[in-house]
Amino acid sequence: MLNRLAAVVVAAAVFAGFAPAAAHADDPTRILIVGDSITQGYRGDHTWRYFAHQAITGAGTAVDLVGPRTSTFDPAQGGNTVNWHYDGPDAYADPAFDQQHAAYWGQRLGASWMREPIGDLAAAAQPNIIVSNLGINDLSDGTAVALIDGYRQWVADARAVNPDVDLVIGEIPHAWVYAGRPAEFNALIDDLAAELTTVGSRVEVFRVEGFTRADTWDGIHVNESGERKYARAVTAALGRLGVASAAVPDPVVPVVQEPVPGVPAEPQVTAPAATAPPVARAARPGRVSARKVGDQVVVRWRASASAESYRVRCGRREVKTSGTTARLRSGAPSCKVRAVNDAGASPWVTVRVRRARP
Repeated sequence: MLNRLAAVVVAAAVFAGFAPAAAHADDPTRILIVGDSITQGYRGDHTWRYFAHQAITGAGTAVDLVGPRTSTFDPAQGGNTVNWHYDGPDAYADPAFDQQHAAYWGQRLGASWMREPIGDLAAAAQPNIIVSNLGINDLSDGTAVALIDGYRQWVADARAVNPDVDLVIGEIPHAWVYAGRPAEFNALIDDLAAELTTVGSRVEVFRVEGFTRADTWDGIHVNESGERKYARAVTAALGRLGVASAAVPDPVVPVVQEPVPGVPAEPQVTAPAATAPPVARAARPGRVSARKVGDQVVVRWRASASAESYRVRCGRREVKTSGTTARLRSGAPSCKVRAVNDAGASPWVTVRVRRARP
């Protein structure tokens, strides 16, 4: 009777999708990388994920990068957030690496800004280690203390899926932005890691040493020099969790040959460094309308080509969406909509709420 009962329980677990996969000592370490634009990268970048993966596999370490997407960012691909994520043949400077990740241009740690909750990501990807490079967008208009508190909940949500998952949390090396709030966050992160570390689930901090504005192409987003520095920082933290890696090499500097006496020297032509254009601040949405339908207000608008998401507010009710329609339970006489992207938010567009025709 007991054996039959056990068989029923196992069968039910498999049907529900919760049957645990058997783990083997020689299985690759599954790493979920969560981040924002610095981690996702711009069309044609290497990304720091590339250099980290090359260093880890270069040491002979078996690793599987996991996550729901493989794309870089390219706003030229269309006017919505789906098409901005580019998987074309030139998405990467070198596509020969494990491209899976959970980074998203403009993503924040705050729950209302996460494209996928960390619990959902962890349940789907089943990582052994989660690497987080989030926070710089949160600090654009939030405090370091709030970001630390957000990480407490974020780690708790990840551990609710797997209490033994290890985590790597990144400092924010951009000391020149947001009135010193990155430095305030960095001063608190070590204590947070010590507080959250358990016997079964360690928390490590990665620090990007020697990072300056010259490691970016616009003051925020990293160029190849910055990508390599991020990769060194992440692989060093992973090394403390037992993931061995080779050193991340410096960029190759071309050798300048000395001219041979009597032979005219050929002119040296250096191609300009390829840099992606900065992302413009989101443009305001057009053709905004709001209609009362029962106890809800249905707000619609035309998509803004530069928007990553939209904020809709009716009275005290507010929602965030990546689409062009929102429904709010509100009795407010007017509503407003604004577009948001990594560079900032557009002005609000306000409209009066009209009653639906009977």
